[in-house]
Amino acid sequence: FFSRSARLHVAAELRNLQESAMPVPVIQSQVLNTKKYKTVIPSKGLLGLSLAVINLVSNTVVICLVLGSMGLRMKGRYLWHGITAIIAVGYTLVLFFAAGLPTLLDSTYNQILTNSMLHTIQFSLHAIFGLSALGFGLWLIALWRPKVSGDFAAKSRLAAQGMTALWALAFIVGVSIFITFNVLHI
Repeated sequence: FFSRSARLHVAAELRNLQESAMPVPVIQSQVLNTKKYKTVIPSKGLLGLSLAVINLVSNTVVICLVLGSMGLRMKGRYLWHGITAIIAVGYTLVLFFAAGLPTLLDSTYNQILTNSMLHTIQFSLHAIFGLSALGFGLWLIALWRPKVSGDFAAKSRLAAQGMTALWALAFIVGVSIFITFNVLHI
């Protein structure tokens, strides 16, 4: 379809682009070091903040909503408890589909996951705790009815406490992932 000289010219241009692309500044980036190569994953986000910082702040807001919701539940304010729980679970779903799922499907991040046993354990625990908490949250919200919330609160107490514990564990593991990649650069 294209002449041999045109194909060679395009191949040479691609090689020049690849060579000129490195080195990339590593400021606000995550770096994957392996024996064969070093890949820089840019992570610039909103207002120049790294995507990791934005994700950490967003998940801090979620855990505050969850704990605040549980505080409202303990005070007997079941309607506001239900509303804040719905907001927390809905916000978490948005975060999961905007950041969590694309990260899991990205082959570059999958290389990071298998780069060391620590990373694999951290991400596995974060996924197990986080998806379990999200599942519990969705289940509890699906069963919640504002008119009979006092009865439901008594019946769902153990499940709600388990969900809150899972959410807190997912948050703690997520903070450890943030520290591992963005502070310690391991």
